Amino acid sequence: IKMKGKIMDVIQKGYTLNGKVIRYAKVEVGK
Repeated sequence: IKMKGKIMDVIQKGYTLNGKVIRYAKVEVGK
């Protein structure tokens, strides 16, 4: 749950460009 919250936090922080999440890939790898 914490991990999911972290990902959501990252997305909510505004790491999106043209609807593409930039930090998402990094978060997935960190998973």
